[in-house]
Amino acid sequence: MRAALFAPQEIEYSREQDDLVLECVWRALEFHARRGRVESVVLDGRTYSRRVQVEELRSNAARLGARLTLVECVAAPEVVRARLERDARTGSHPAGNRSVELYERLRASAEPIEGPRLVLATDARPLAALVVAALEHLDLP
Repeated sequence: MRAALFAPQEIEYSREQDDLVLECVWRALEFHARRGRVESVVLDGRTYSRRVQVEELRSNAARLGARLTLVECVAAPEVVRARLERDARTGSHPAGNRSVELYERLRASAEPIEGPRLVLATDARPLAALVVAALEHLDLP
């Protein structure tokens, strides 16, 4: 979504830009929901590491009358660092600010997600098993 809203030289990954991108996502979802075109939505790309971000998510879902299911993906810090280093070497991730340093900053300031959620340890099971667990939790085929 960020790449659709901003030219490459305008992408800055600031909190202000992050919030604007998410506001656009919610407005688009609301637009489509009013027309009955939204069945399921997966939001990814924000860490939701702050309580205020999670509360905003809950508030927007309630406003749209949507069932909200939080899925928290976790992994051991050394696994996360190795993944981030691999992505940096290969250039395989679209987010230009994704780094070990950012991970460490976010991890140090993260607030726990409270309330019901599915926690998936992405370093403990293969991707296919994680997908099955998520679909079962969501009660989807």
